[in-house]
Amino acid sequence: MRLLAVLLGVCLTSFTFAQHTIWSHTIDDTSKPQVTRDASGNFYLATRQVSLLGRKIVVEKFNVLGTKIWSTSQQETSGGLAHQFDVRSIAVGPSLVLVAANVRDGGGDGAFQSSVQMVFNAGNGAFQTSVSSLDEVYLRARSANDFYALLFRRLDGLVGVDMRDNSFGLIDTPTLANNSNDASDMTMDAAGNAYVSWTNTSDINQVSKVTTAGVVAFTTPMDVVGRSEDRTFKVIHDPRTSLLITLTGARRENAPFDRDVFLSIAADNGGGFLNHALVALSTDDEIPGDVFLAQPSGATVAVLVPSGPRVDVVQYNQLVGTPAPLWSAPVGLATGTPLSSLASDADGNVLLLHPFTANAMGIGKLRKTNGLVIDSFTVPGTDVHQLYSDPAGNYYVLNGDSGDVLLRRIQPALLAVPTVPLNGGAIGVGSITLGLSASGDQVWTLTSTNPSAASVPPTATIPSAGSSVNFNITTQPVSSNTTVTIVARFEGFITQRQVTVIPSQLASLSVNPNVVIGGGSSQGIVTVSSPAPTGGMVVNLSSNKPLVASVPANTTVPAASTNVLFAVTTFGVNSNQGVVITATRGAVTKTAFMAVNAPSLTSISVAPGSIKGGTTAVLTLNINGAAPTGGFSIVLFSGAPAVVFAPAAASVNAGQTTRNVSLPTAAVTSSTNVLIFATRSGIFKTATLTVTP
Repeated sequence: MRLLAVLLGVCLTSFTFAQHTIWSHTIDDTSKPQVTRDASGNFYLATRQVSLLGRKIVVEKFNVLGTKIWSTSQQETSGGLAHQFDVRSIAVGPSLVLVAANVRDGGGDGAFQSSVQMVFNAGNGAFQTSVSSLDEVYLRARSANDFYALLFRRLDGLVGVDMRDNSFGLIDTPTLANNSNDASDMTMDAAGNAYVSWTNTSDINQVSKVTTAGVVAFTTPMDVVGRSEDRTFKVIHDPRTSLLITLTGARRENAPFDRDVFLSIAADNGGGFLNHALVALSTDDEIPGDVFLAQPSGATVAVLVPSGPRVDVVQYNQLVGTPAPLWSAPVGLATGTPLSSLASDADGNVLLLHPFTANAMGIGKLRKTNGLVIDSFTVPGTDVHQLYSDPAGNYYVLNGDSGDVLLRRIQPALLAVPTVPLNGGAIGVGSITLGLSASGDQVWTLTSTNPSAASVPPTATIPSAGSSVNFNITTQPVSSNTTVTIVARFEGFITQRQVTVIPSQLASLSVNPNVVIGGGSSQGIVTVSSPAPTGGMVVNLSSNKPLVASVPANTTVPAASTNVLFAVTTFGVNSNQGVVITATRGAVTKTAFMAVNAPSLTSISVAPGSIKGGTTAVLTLNINGAAPTGGFSIVLFSGAPAVVFAPAAASVNAGQTTRNVSLPTAAVTSSTNVLIFATRSGIFKTATLTVTP
């Protein structure tokens, strides 16, 4: 009877969302791709290319942005098309990349000819060395903690491991058994110990540990009682529980067409067998797909059921004791291709790459707590190879398509923020965009790494049938350039972008009035691009003619304000002067021009207007601005110099606007009206003084 769990999932073919391909890389005319990642998330892709000159391996390195760091190839000239590489595995350490391949005839699908280990520099791709064997079939290459391990099976059935150090020097080549029937997979723990799953000639699964010293520490039988033709398809190590987990297929005895799938569990220290968990049971041949560590505990298993055809995804939340499924979800397929690959997003939800149609693959996201479908979509291509994810929930897909190999980064949504710097105090607009309309309301969580500089609302909702949403990014005044990361999150996918908030900049400078008579008052105004930060914003001031118009050394735009006034003090001048006022803040300078003009004679008057001859009257001279240093000289004339004695000139004292001049008179016999003249720079004024007997 088939293992029955509550089928909380729904068929992934029921709805799809288009996703955004951030980058895609294609290697033409290749096959047998293998990919791995280093601790920084860089990808290393090894493929074979068919060459008339002979067999060829291509190795390329990409960063998470899709940038090709390097590409290298190794050409072997013997054999031509008859002999081609069968790339089996790739491993990367801190300094080296190890590619394991076998050489086969028949264009790469025929009889075994030889095996080769190729080693490249991880930094620049430079070829380092190679190791060949005529009687060993290379199966898996792994690396951890500066150690490299290569699993091989000799033609006589002996299984062994090449254990090498960080310079690829051979440590030892321990053999596991000389009666093996199959060696399927190998993994390594963080310390660099290798764990190998293999089957002896009695069809009993074994797990062996090879230490970093090249010593076989233990070999543990993992036999499924009452079953035959046991085969382990994958082995993984769980450092959280110190367990070894194998994905195993085994047939019922005397039932050659009834293979079931199990999880087999053993301890990584001492190798004690613990338990089996029956994953898939039917009268059909289930095909093990993939096993992946679940978050925060347990494991996720994908199994193909050809009669569906479908992939059953089963989640185990614990493996100690008697493993029991938390949930099981069927994923409907349009084809029975057995390959599938598992990963997880930032929340631990399950990601499944599986065949969808003859020309497309499906990627489904299942909620980790119950297996319900959160999202699904299709991507073009065939030949499912590998699905990766990163801590942000982006997908990285390796697949074949029409003879080519494609490596792509795909993400569920795009986050956009202003690419130009925002002045503190301004409001920018961000957006989240899906590939197609949402099937239901999507409430995205928004956060800012520095809300005191740039804040966002707590959520932004893409409504059902909508494909995007805008939100405000509200900035605050800052004292220096500040980079803020805006983060958007929805259902295990995290995307982020950076926005730059810049301090308020000096925007303009003006003087009003900008034409004054020396000694008159004026004021300047400094304007900044956005509100000044806490503590205000100091702007330096200067005048190119401080003796004509002076300004303070600096002025401060108050916090939260965008402008400030300052006084411009002018002084008397003998001639009209142009003055440049300058405001400076950092590298930004603004200028304003003003004119300080010389004063003019505006009026004269005599008091009293009538006096008795022989007495003295007073002439008052008025100018319209302060007299300059040295005084302001005015020429005087008397219309009757024998009656009214006027000096030839009089000077308004520096800084003054008036001058009183004594006008002595002579005795007269009859009333006489005398005209008094004053002139300066072409301007003349007159006043009349009446002198009486």
